Amino acid sequence: MKKILLLAILVTLFGCSFIMDDDSVNPYTEQEESGLPIFYIHPKPVSKDYYSPVTIIYKGHEYEGEGKIRGASTAYYPKKSYTLRFSEDDLFSDSSLGDSGFNNREKILLLADFDDNSHLRNRIAQKMWALMHDGGDGTYQSPVVQTDSAVVYTNGEYEGMYTVIESIDENYLERCASGEVNPLADGLTTGGNLFKALTHDANFYIHDELYTGFEKKSGYPEMGTEGAYDDLIDFIYFINDSSDSELEDSESGFESTASLDSYYGWWFFTTLIDAGDAMAKNAYHYNDPNGPWYYIPWDFNESLGQDGETNREPALFKSYYTTENAISERLVALSSFSEEQNAVYATLLADGGNWDIDDLLAEIDAIWEEIEDAANRDWSEWKDKYMDQWDRDDYTTPEEEVAYIKEWISEVHSLALSYVSD
Repeated sequence: MKKILLLAILVTLFGCSFIMDDDSVNPYTEQEESGLPIFYIHPKPVSKDYYSPVTIIYKGHEYEGEGKIRGASTAYYPKKSYTLRFSEDDLFSDSSLGDSGFNNREKILLLADFDDNSHLRNRIAQKMWALMHDGGDGTYQSPVVQTDSAVVYTNGEYEGMYTVIESIDENYLERCASGEVNPLADGLTTGGNLFKALTHDANFYIHDELYTGFEKKSGYPEMGTEGAYDDLIDFIYFINDSSDSELEDSESGFESTASLDSYYGWWFFTTLIDAGDAMAKNAYHYNDPNGPWYYIPWDFNESLGQDGETNREPALFKSYYTTENAISERLVALSSFSEEQNAVYATLLADGGNWDIDDLLAEIDAIWEEIEDAANRDWSEWKDKYMDQWDRDDYTTPEEEVAYIKEWISEVHSLALSYVSD
């Protein structure tokens, strides 16, 4: 009776468009589509610069929150991505989303994947990073990020299929530190400084203004106050001004300041999947107050065989990517580090390793089986605008794109294994 009354109120206040589209979708009774959960959002967020009030209905539960369009260039694509922010009194929870559940979340992100009609790249990239750092005992050597998939309706109309991803913020760090999700083997301490690399100037080389390209996301002093970037500036100077022997020093070198597994892994991982846009920008960096700096991976639509305009990229292991940021350039040049790390990656890539090629392809197949129907409906909705967006004559269907990704990663996997085995 209460739900019927609430539906009547919503129809009166917002009109039928909130609760149904042409297919008469009811947000309280129809909670899945093509096997994926549905987010119903009303009204549709309209700005990338500010939040506006929204009502979100998910699996029959109504949340009052706020939403905004997210992204830089992607904010101007026809299909929008969204950030949803929930009330402290009613945080978003779904224990079935992701590997460990999206429980008690103040924010969640819905990525449109307009430039990835496979809807796989962000999910498989983050999964590969997690496998890379999986200690085998429920802990990781570096922070990892959960993803999943869902369908979104805005203003009662079908919007499409989306990738659900964690928000990297103070709450994320608290979850890592508490062991609720993504626990680090050596532990993680909250209260440190979290920075996001927004532009390619955030490459750890020395610029006139050393923190150019970075934005401080959390920690003290807060962004805009004196000293907000001091630890980041110190880290940049340390990378650029230290001699090789100083970086290699077991007591005061790189490993006393930052996680070698995390930062060397940043180079190898992004090189393997050819994530050229994530080797300086599109990354988070966290300075643990009682431990090392960590890299946290982000944004992989440009990867696994396509560039930022969806053009095809050759299947190559581009080891010259070391110059994309100063950390990679310094670390990869040091044989004491490269020999140790290459041995780790050789084990990862070998038969039976966490990146065994057959297992990676099976992981892609498993995600595709889960999202295939939703991805195909999304394609039927957006393919014309997708094809109008870029100047290409080799478009693929979602199924063809999945096959392309599998062939591409198979070729690069072999090249990467040869590289680390030499």
